[in-house]
Amino acid sequence: MHSYTEIQRLRTKWVLAIPLSLTILFIYAVIQQVILGIPFGAKPASNGVLIGLLLLLLALTGFFLSIRLSIKIDAAGIHYRFFPFHRKYASIPWHALSNVYIRDYRALFEYGGWGLKGRGNNNCITVSGGKGLQLVFQTGAKTLLGTRQPEKLTEALRQYCPLWKAM
Repeated sequence: MHSYTEIQRLRTKWVLAIPLSLTILFIYAVIQQVILGIPFGAKPASNGVLIGLLLLLLALTGFFLSIRLSIKIDAAGIHYRFFPFHRKYASIPWHALSNVYIRDYRALFEYGGWGLKGRGNNNCITVSGGKGLQLVFQTGAKTLLGTRQPEKLTEALRQYCPLWKAM
């Protein structure tokens, strides 16, 4: 194995359902009012407002669909990126860590939900689920990276992580 790579996308249906439903509604409204010339609703908005709201909803839907967490593990360390918030990978060399382990977590109760969360020196980057790679830094700070492949991640840690080999 040259390196471990995991890419997680937002798959939570209820999070995607709201912007997708509203986008479909506004596509219908624009077709009805702008193209067919039939006013949409009892007090129809202007064509410009409808088109503007549709564009905003398309952008919001595109944003939700673009969210992904990428994790790479190799001999140099752990690299992660939470797109679109991180344009480049953040790299953590092995020597910066005092402990690394996979654990169960409860995103809502421990961090206030999924996503890019943080409370002081305790941060979390997750997309969904309840398994994560806990990183404990030499400074005492902690970062949890969510995973959907804990078994494959364990194998990568066995191969690359000096801390794991010492356990």
